[in-house]
Amino acid sequence: MITTNANFTAKHNLANKTPVYLVSFENERVSFSNKRINWANYLLNENCDDISDWIDADIPVAESSQTTFDGREVFKFSVTDPGAAAIRWKLLGAMPDAFCLSVRTYFPAAGSGLWIYVYVNSSQGFYILFDSTDLTIRNSSGTYASVGSYVKTTEYQDWVFSVNESAGLCDVWLNNKIIGREVNCLYAAGGLMEGLMYVVETNPGKTSYIDYIAVREGTHTEQYLIDISGLSQQITPEEGKTSIGGTKIKILDYNGEITALLATDPYYFHRKKVTTKAGYLGMAESDMLTIQTGWITGISLTSDGAAYQVDVTDPQKFMQRKIFRGSEDVPVTISGNPIDLLLRLLVSTGNGTNGEYDIYSEENGLGISTDYINVTAIENVREDWFPGASNHMNFTITSRIKAKEFFEQEIFQPLNIYPYIDGLGRFSVKPYKPPFGINTANQSFDEDNIIGMPTWNANLDQMINEVEFFYDWDGSEFLTELFFADGTSIDNRGPGKKPLTIKSKGWGENFYDVIVRRKNAVFNRFSNPPPPEISFSCFFDRWLSEATDIVEITHGDIPNVADGTRGIIAERMEVVDRSVNWKNGSVKMSLLATGFGKADFALVSPSGTITAGASATEFTVSTADAVKFVVGWEIEVLDGRMRQKAANVTILTINTTTGVITTDSIGSTPSAGWKIQFAKRSLCTAQQQKYWFQTGTTSNPIVP
Repeated sequence: MITTNANFTAKHNLANKTPVYLVSFENERVSFSNKRINWANYLLNENCDDISDWIDADIPVAESSQTTFDGREVFKFSVTDPGAAAIRWKLLGAMPDAFCLSVRTYFPAAGSGLWIYVYVNSSQGFYILFDSTDLTIRNSSGTYASVGSYVKTTEYQDWVFSVNESAGLCDVWLNNKIIGREVNCLYAAGGLMEGLMYVVETNPGKTSYIDYIAVREGTHTEQYLIDISGLSQQITPEEGKTSIGGTKIKILDYNGEITALLATDPYYFHRKKVTTKAGYLGMAESDMLTIQTGWITGISLTSDGAAYQVDVTDPQKFMQRKIFRGSEDVPVTISGNPIDLLLRLLVSTGNGTNGEYDIYSEENGLGISTDYINVTAIENVREDWFPGASNHMNFTITSRIKAKEFFEQEIFQPLNIYPYIDGLGRFSVKPYKPPFGINTANQSFDEDNIIGMPTWNANLDQMINEVEFFYDWDGSEFLTELFFADGTSIDNRGPGKKPLTIKSKGWGENFYDVIVRRKNAVFNRFSNPPPPEISFSCFFDRWLSEATDIVEITHGDIPNVADGTRGIIAERMEVVDRSVNWKNGSVKMSLLATGFGKADFALVSPSGTITAGASATEFTVSTADAVKFVVGWEIEVLDGRMRQKAANVTILTINTTTGVITTDSIGSTPSAGWKIQFAKRSLCTAQQQKYWFQTGTTSNPIVP
């Protein structure tokens, strides 16, 4: 899940507001927005969710209040009797010479008379009147002159008035399009209080709504950010593949500014870092959600010649490079924990200056800066799921290979992990595993944030009931091939799609147990029956859920095939596809059932059988048992009749080749047939404790 400012989820959803996107190029040298907003120096920034700090000056019978209308928090101005007025006022303070007034209005019916006044100094006022169908502005002679018949009913309209006090002129925008230039706009009244602002409805029997209103320092210019398209994450279950779609950003070449940058430096934008944030009108930039960080890989002029299109891609583009670039001359041998191998190949520069994993020569690695890799998150995956030598891999490479292909085939698919790019543009991985305990960080989905009716698909064409594995590579071929078929599934449902093939040159001859567990995981999810898929659109704040996240969904209309009823509650599902609708400020999600129970489960403590004892601090187990344990773990030693011989014994060393383990003193030399397993849960390491059975948020250790 993306980590972001918590205020984002506390604000209104973009689906109920005017989406605002901010695109910034490297080091904030250039920033563009679809609103061209100056993010600082607000005199007023009102989301209309609280009217208590506005002074109530209603003339009865009329009402000015805060309410919820059409799913939005709004100010309501309603007049009942002739001569009445719904009035609120607020003091903004000293006014700058240039300022922008932004307001979002909604008029349920024609005939409203909504006034907005701002006194720019002690003798001049800026007056707006939304007069039925006409937008009018009071000029220097005191006359309300029409800008045009732009006022509409039963729709939200975004107005911006860019005022220059010294010139007495303003420009007017409606829904990002300019509708009036250099409009005469200031009326000299005298005896005014600078910064005093009024909002007034005067027409009897009429109601007006304001969804947003703001006053800020500075002028409003043309819309720069014309359009954003693209951006998606999609995973291919069981294959270790992630597809991340880039974005195309169209930027207006206003006054030739973009062309001027190109003229200064033809490569000004090439490989520049790009950050895209999302929010809504009135939201502070610090509260906006960073939804993509990428790099510019293309720029072209649009067909009308008025704008440039910028292509932005993510760091996975770097994975297209080849690694082991000198292996055709001299074979390259690497070995170790597969997650360690991944980190080393990602960062190695040959100089040893790019973090602790920069240990390979330059031609064997990608040399990606650790700024673009979430090293800590990848290390956590290693410690939680693939610790120590538990999945030790060994490779001898004799030819160059594209990094993406090597990672997917040799590491990601065998381990069933997926690569992804977080909102900060950092590469990371996630395993497909049941969650440890209740993960309150992940989001949930329900009828409060799902838009419309979800679609449900039984997903029958994705059934997998045959799996083949190739491993134990001798330099020219795989010495071992295993083929597994789920006979029950084939008898009941027929063969599924083509067999899933998993190959790894890093798996040695002793990996049979690992392969069986991998096979079981595939059949458990895809064989009998395959997992259903649910797709829907949802509010933009659900963008925090990324492809590969395990999330919960509750919905009263989705089929519950287990019970034969409608309605599912807190069903555990995996996000397999996510894309954004930039125009509407919504997100489309596809979730795939996991089969994980609503309680939370973890692994049961591994055990091993001692085959020979050398001393009170050294004994031997099989190599298959040796890889189950990790140096530093606390174990218990039992004799052949399962009687405790020693407790809280710390493992000091493990030789996964011979199976020899050294420990603290057991008190006597163990005999063949004795057992080792975890010590009491409360005395185990934090990593070991994750192996205990979990249900809900309560820990329930299994006692031998």
